[in-house]
Amino acid sequence: MNFIATHNNTYGNKVAFVGANLFAISSEACSSRTSSLLQSTSGLLYRASMSFIRVDRLLLLLALLLVTVDSAAFELRVQQVTDDVYALVGDTGPRTYDNHALNNTLGFVVTPEGVVLVDSGATPAGAQLIEQTIAKVTSLPVRWVINTGMQDHKWMGNSHFSAKGVVIIALQRTVDGQKELAESHILRLNSVLKERAAAVEPVYASHVVNGDRVMIELGGKLFELIWPGDSHFPGDAVVWMPRQRLVFTGDLVYVDRMLGIQEVTSVTDWQASFN
Repeated sequence: MNFIATHNNTYGNKVAFVGANLFAISSEACSSRTSSLLQSTSGLLYRASMSFIRVDRLLLLLALLLVTVDSAAFELRVQQVTDDVYALVGDTGPRTYDNHALNNTLGFVVTPEGVVLVDSGATPAGAQLIEQTIAKVTSLPVRWVINTGMQDHKWMGNSHFSAKGVVIIALQRTVDGQKELAESHILRLNSVLKERAAAVEPVYASHVVNGDRVMIELGGKLFELIWPGDSHFPGDAVVWMPRQRLVFTGDLVYVDRMLGIQEVTSVTDWQASFN
Protein backbone atom coordinates (compact mmCIF):
# COMPACT_ATOMS: atom_id res chain seq x y z
CA MET A 1 0.00 0.00 0.00
CA ASN A 2 1.37 3.44 -0.91
CA PHE A 3 1.48 6.10 1.75
CA ILE A 4 3.23 9.46 2.33
CA ALA A 5 4.77 10.41 5.63
CA THR A 6 7.14 13.30 6.31
CA HIS A 7 9.26 14.03 9.32
CA ASN A 8 12.40 15.98 10.15
CA ASN A 9 15.64 14.04 10.65
CA THR A 10 18.47 15.03 13.00
CA TYR A 11 20.12 17.19 10.31
CA GLY A 12 17.06 19.28 9.64
CA ASN A 13 16.57 17.64 6.25
CA LYS A 14 13.06 16.72 5.13
CA VAL A 15 12.50 13.06 4.33
CA ALA A 16 9.53 11.67 2.38
CA PHE A 17 8.42 8.03 2.24
CA VAL A 18 6.57 6.82 -0.84
CA GLY A 19 5.76 3.16 -0.50
CA ALA A 20 9.05 1.47 0.26
CA ASN A 21 11.19 4.14 -1.48
CA LEU A 22 13.11 6.76 0.49
CA PHE A 23 13.94 10.20 -0.91
CA ALA A 24 16.19 12.55 1.12
CA ILE A 25 15.90 16.22 0.16
CA SER A 26 18.95 18.14 1.36
CA SER A 27 18.68 21.74 2.58
CA GLU A 28 22.00 22.59 0.87
CA ALA A 29 22.20 24.51 -2.41
CA CYS A 30 21.57 22.26 -5.39
CA SER A 31 23.44 22.10 -8.63
CA SER A 32 21.50 22.04 -11.87
CA ARG A 33 21.82 18.30 -11.88
CA THR A 34 20.50 18.16 -8.35
CA SER A 35 17.76 20.59 -9.34
CA SER A 36 16.74 18.27 -12.17
CA LEU A 37 16.67 15.37 -9.72
CA LEU A 38 14.51 17.40 -7.34
CA GLN A 39 12.09 18.26 -10.14
CA SER A 40 11.83 14.59 -11.06
CA THR A 41 11.38 13.67 -7.42
CA SER A 42 8.82 16.42 -6.98
CA GLY A 43 6.82 15.05 -9.88
CA LEU A 44 6.92 11.57 -8.38
CA LEU A 45 5.83 12.87 -5.01
CA TYR A 46 3.00 14.81 -6.65
CA ARG A 47 1.76 11.73 -8.47
CA ALA A 48 2.06 9.71 -5.27
CA SER A 49 0.12 12.44 -3.44
CA MET A 50 -2.67 12.29 -5.98
CA SER A 51 -2.77 8.49 -5.66
CA PHE A 52 -3.01 8.88 -1.90
CA ILE A 53 -5.88 11.35 -2.27
CA ARG A 54 -7.75 8.92 -4.52
CA VAL A 55 -7.24 6.08 -2.03
CA ASP A 56 -8.29 8.37 0.79
CA ARG A 57 -11.50 9.26 -1.05
CA LEU A 58 -12.24 5.59 -1.68
CA LEU A 59 -11.77 4.83 2.01
CA LEU A 60 -14.10 7.69 2.93
CA LEU A 61 -16.74 6.41 0.50
CA LEU A 62 -16.42 2.90 1.98
CA ALA A 63 -16.82 4.28 5.50
CA LEU A 64 -19.98 6.16 4.48
CA LEU A 65 -21.40 2.99 2.93
CA LEU A 66 -20.69 1.03 6.11
CA VAL A 67 -22.41 3.68 8.22
CA THR A 68 -25.44 3.54 5.93
CA VAL A 69 -25.67 -0.25 6.19
CA ASP A 70 -25.15 -0.20 9.96
CA SER A 71 -27.87 2.40 10.46
CA ALA A 72 -30.44 0.44 8.46
CA ALA A 73 -33.36 -0.64 10.63
CA PHE A 74 -33.18 -4.22 11.86
CA GLU A 75 -35.79 -6.55 10.41
CA LEU A 76 -36.83 -10.09 11.21
CA ARG A 77 -36.69 -12.41 8.21
CA VAL A 78 -39.94 -14.22 7.49
CA GLN A 79 -39.60 -17.80 6.24
CA GLN A 80 -42.73 -19.72 5.30
CA VAL A 81 -42.56 -23.30 6.56
CA THR A 82 -46.00 -24.59 5.52
CA ASP A 83 -49.19 -22.95 4.26
CA ASP A 84 -49.93 -21.40 7.67
CA VAL A 85 -46.70 -21.75 9.66
CA TYR A 86 -43.90 -19.19 9.54
CA ALA A 87 -40.50 -18.69 11.13
CA LEU A 88 -39.25 -15.28 12.24
CA VAL A 89 -35.47 -15.40 12.00
CA GLY A 90 -33.41 -12.93 14.00
CA ASP A 91 -29.65 -12.39 14.08
CA THR A 92 -27.35 -15.37 14.47
CA GLY A 93 -24.73 -13.18 16.11
CA PRO A 94 -24.78 -11.63 19.58
CA ARG A 95 -27.61 -9.54 20.95
CA THR A 96 -27.21 -5.83 20.23
CA TYR A 97 -29.01 -2.55 20.72
CA ASP A 98 -29.99 -2.51 17.05
CA ASN A 99 -31.45 -6.04 16.95
CA HIS A 100 -33.53 -5.59 20.14
CA ALA A 101 -31.78 -8.70 21.58
CA LEU A 102 -33.64 -10.76 18.97
CA ASN A 103 -30.75 -13.08 18.20
CA ASN A 104 -33.08 -16.05 18.09
CA THR A 105 -35.74 -17.63 15.91
CA LEU A 106 -39.42 -17.25 16.75
CA GLY A 107 -42.46 -18.52 14.89
CA PHE A 108 -46.16 -18.06 14.35
CA VAL A 109 -49.13 -20.01 13.08
CA VAL A 110 -52.08 -18.43 11.28
CA THR A 111 -55.43 -19.94 12.28
CA PRO A 112 -58.97 -18.93 11.23
CA GLU A 113 -59.41 -17.33 14.66
CA GLY A 114 -56.14 -15.45 14.86
CA VAL A 115 -52.39 -15.91 15.18
CA VAL A 116 -50.55 -18.18 17.61
CA LEU A 117 -47.14 -16.65 18.33
CA VAL A 118 -44.34 -18.82 19.68
CA ASP A 119 -42.19 -16.58 21.93
CA SER A 120 -42.63 -12.85 22.37
CA GLY A 121 -39.17 -11.24 22.21
CA ALA A 122 -37.05 -9.51 24.85
CA THR A 123 -38.77 -6.12 25.18
CA PRO A 124 -42.06 -4.37 24.39
CA ALA A 125 -40.31 -2.64 21.47
CA GLY A 126 -39.10 -5.99 20.17
CA ALA A 127 -42.59 -7.44 20.60
CA GLN A 128 -44.01 -4.56 18.60
CA LEU A 129 -41.52 -5.30 15.83
CA ILE A 130 -42.64 -8.94 15.87
CA GLU A 131 -46.27 -7.87 15.64
CA GLN A 132 -45.54 -5.51 12.75
CA THR A 133 -43.68 -8.26 10.90
CA ILE A 134 -46.61 -10.66 11.32
CA ALA A 135 -48.95 -7.96 9.97
CA LYS A 136 -47.07 -8.12 6.66
CA VAL A 137 -48.26 -11.73 6.31
CA THR A 138 -51.79 -11.62 7.72
CA SER A 139 -54.32 -9.06 8.89
CA LEU A 140 -55.42 -11.39 11.71
CA PRO A 141 -54.33 -10.32 15.20
CA VAL A 142 -52.14 -12.23 17.60
CA ARG A 143 -54.57 -14.07 19.90
CA TRP A 144 -52.22 -16.40 21.78
CA VAL A 145 -48.55 -16.42 22.80
CA ILE A 146 -46.71 -19.58 23.83
CA ASN A 147 -43.51 -19.13 25.83
CA THR A 148 -41.05 -21.95 25.17
CA GLY A 149 -38.30 -20.81 27.50
CA MET A 150 -37.05 -18.71 30.37
CA GLN A 151 -34.40 -16.63 28.61
CA ASP A 152 -35.38 -12.98 28.16
CA HIS A 153 -35.98 -12.98 24.40
CA LYS A 154 -38.45 -15.83 24.82
CA TRP A 155 -40.89 -14.00 27.06
CA MET A 156 -40.05 -10.46 28.19
CA GLY A 157 -42.11 -9.07 25.33
CA ASN A 158 -45.18 -10.60 27.04
CA SER A 159 -46.24 -7.25 28.51
CA HIS A 160 -46.88 -5.82 25.05
CA PHE A 161 -49.30 -8.60 24.16
CA SER A 162 -50.82 -8.96 27.62
CA ALA A 163 -51.89 -5.30 27.50
CA LYS A 164 -53.94 -6.18 24.39
CA GLY A 165 -55.70 -9.08 26.08
CA VAL A 166 -53.64 -11.79 24.38
CA VAL A 167 -53.63 -15.13 26.23
CA ILE A 168 -50.11 -16.15 27.21
CA ILE A 169 -49.40 -19.86 27.72
CA ALA A 170 -46.44 -21.69 29.27
CA LEU A 171 -45.56 -24.79 31.22
CA GLN A 172 -45.40 -24.39 35.00
CA ARG A 173 -41.71 -25.32 35.12
CA THR A 174 -40.97 -22.71 32.45
CA VAL A 175 -42.73 -19.99 34.45
CA ASP A 176 -40.89 -21.05 37.61
CA GLY A 177 -37.58 -20.62 35.82
CA GLN A 178 -38.61 -17.23 34.41
CA LYS A 179 -39.37 -15.96 37.89
CA GLU A 180 -36.06 -17.24 39.23
CA LEU A 181 -33.95 -15.59 36.53
CA ALA A 182 -35.98 -12.47 35.69
CA GLU A 183 -33.85 -10.02 37.67
CA SER A 184 -30.53 -11.20 36.23
CA HIS A 185 -31.91 -11.16 32.70
CA ILE A 186 -33.20 -7.60 33.07
CA LEU A 187 -29.75 -6.50 34.26
CA ARG A 188 -28.25 -8.10 31.17
CA LEU A 189 -30.76 -6.34 28.92
CA ASN A 190 -29.96 -3.01 30.59
CA SER A 191 -26.31 -3.32 29.59
CA VAL A 192 -27.17 -3.95 25.92
CA LEU A 193 -30.45 -2.19 25.21
CA LYS A 194 -29.96 0.82 27.50
CA GLU A 195 -33.12 3.00 27.54
CA ARG A 196 -35.10 0.38 25.59
CA ALA A 197 -34.80 -1.96 28.56
CA ALA A 198 -36.51 0.57 30.86
CA ALA A 199 -39.91 -0.51 29.54
CA VAL A 200 -39.32 -4.18 30.33
CA GLU A 201 -41.79 -5.51 32.86
CA PRO A 202 -41.89 -9.23 33.71
CA VAL A 203 -45.35 -10.52 32.82
CA TYR A 204 -45.87 -14.25 33.26
CA ALA A 205 -48.25 -16.60 31.51
CA SER A 206 -51.94 -16.01 32.16
CA HIS A 207 -52.59 -19.68 31.37
CA VAL A 208 -50.05 -21.89 33.17
CA VAL A 209 -50.04 -25.55 32.17
CA ASN A 210 -49.16 -28.26 34.67
CA GLY A 211 -47.30 -31.35 33.53
CA ASP A 212 -44.46 -31.96 31.11
CA ARG A 213 -46.52 -32.95 28.07
CA VAL A 214 -49.84 -31.21 27.49
CA MET A 215 -52.03 -30.94 24.36
CA ILE A 216 -54.02 -27.76 23.77
CA GLU A 217 -56.21 -26.56 20.89
CA LEU A 218 -55.91 -22.98 19.67
CA GLY A 219 -57.85 -21.67 16.69
CA GLY A 220 -58.78 -25.18 15.63
CA LYS A 221 -55.17 -26.39 15.57
CA LEU A 222 -53.46 -28.76 17.98
CA PHE A 223 -50.31 -27.78 19.87
CA GLU A 224 -48.46 -30.01 22.31
CA LEU A 225 -46.19 -28.36 24.85
CA ILE A 226 -43.37 -30.75 25.75
CA TRP A 227 -40.57 -30.49 28.27
CA PRO A 228 -37.98 -32.92 26.83
CA GLY A 229 -35.50 -32.29 29.64
CA ASP A 230 -33.23 -29.36 30.47
CA SER A 231 -31.38 -27.78 27.54
CA HIS A 232 -30.10 -24.21 27.09
CA PHE A 233 -31.96 -23.34 30.28
CA PRO A 234 -33.81 -25.63 32.70
CA GLY A 235 -37.50 -25.69 31.93
CA ASP A 236 -37.16 -24.92 28.22
CA ALA A 237 -39.96 -26.51 26.19
CA VAL A 238 -40.72 -27.36 22.58
CA VAL A 239 -44.03 -27.05 20.73
CA TRP A 240 -45.17 -29.99 18.62
CA MET A 241 -47.94 -29.75 16.00
CA PRO A 242 -48.92 -33.41 15.46
CA ARG A 243 -51.16 -32.92 12.43
CA GLN A 244 -48.48 -30.97 10.57
CA ARG A 245 -45.67 -33.10 12.04
CA LEU A 246 -43.81 -29.91 12.81
CA VAL A 247 -41.94 -28.80 15.93
CA PHE A 248 -40.87 -25.42 17.28
CA THR A 249 -37.64 -26.42 18.98
CA GLY A 250 -37.07 -23.25 21.00
CA ASP A 251 -33.55 -23.33 22.44
CA LEU A 252 -33.27 -27.12 22.29
CA VAL A 253 -31.69 -26.94 18.82
CA TYR A 254 -29.13 -24.39 17.60
CA VAL A 255 -28.54 -23.72 13.89
CA ASP A 256 -25.68 -21.69 12.33
CA ARG A 257 -24.09 -20.87 15.68
CA MET A 258 -22.35 -22.46 18.66
CA LEU A 259 -24.39 -23.79 21.57
CA GLY A 260 -25.08 -21.21 24.24
CA ILE A 261 -23.62 -22.56 27.48
CA GLN A 262 -24.79 -20.65 30.56
CA GLU A 263 -24.01 -21.09 34.25
CA VAL A 264 -27.29 -22.97 34.62
CA THR A 265 -26.73 -25.14 31.53
CA SER A 266 -26.08 -28.85 32.00
CA VAL A 267 -24.51 -30.19 28.82
CA THR A 268 -25.18 -33.81 29.78
CA ASP A 269 -28.85 -33.04 30.50
CA TRP A 270 -29.07 -31.20 27.18
CA GLN A 271 -27.73 -34.25 25.36
CA ALA A 272 -30.18 -36.50 27.19
CA SER A 273 -33.08 -34.28 26.12
CA PHE A 274 -32.74 -35.62 22.58
CA ASN A 275 -33.47 -39.19 23.69
